[in-house]
Amino acid sequence: MFCFNVMYMNFKGLVYWGAFLVLMSICLILYIQYDRQKKEVGQTTSVLKHTQGLVEKMLNEQIALVGSEGFLLNKELSIVSSNNSGKSLIDVVGKRRVLVLYFSLNNCSDCYNYCLDELKSHSLEKALVFVSGFNVRDLYVFSRSNHFNNEMFCVKGLGLPTEQLNMPFMFVVGSDLKPTHFFIPKKEHPIQTDKYLELVNDYLSGKCG
Repeated sequence: MFCFNVMYMNFKGLVYWGAFLVLMSICLILYIQYDRQKKEVGQTTSVLKHTQGLVEKMLNEQIALVGSEGFLLNKELSIVSSNNSGKSLIDVVGKRRVLVLYFSLNNCSDCYNYCLDELKSHSLEKALVFVSGFNVRDLYVFSRSNHFNNEMFCVKGLGLPTEQLNMPFMFVVGSDLKPTHFFIPKKEHPIQTDKYLELVNDYLSGKCG
């Protein structure tokens, strides 16, 4: 009887330990599944936040572009060329239609250098560059060092909503000084930039209305 009790107690202990190990295994499996799902949810949340940020950025860009379309520029706006010649905006534009690249020194340098390279590669004669943040001497050096043949001008700003995006942008303007055909060139989307410049070149040369 004593031996039976000992064996029973040993068996009971093994059962308890076995049940404990099974329970711990189940808890471990559940924890691993929970941790995996938590990471997946975290990754999904991160992706959603990133996507939301991109959508908001695109919406802000579109709002600024639409708000700038047809905005009347100040014809008396004073601008200074890289050779230190002061002129008004209406004198620079004259009776022609031109493409304007506008950027600020506060913009990403890779961004505006990309825009300048694109203008050079497309050899657009009817293109001007307005730069905010340069003094005349620095603009002259910058223009020469980049071998840029188009006219470059120092401006304090144009008053366009698009300037608030802190990104280089392009537009077309004529003698009425109402800018149209706004575009934000992006290095990661070179095909769109090339297509825009091709269309603008046709528009300025009279190939399309």
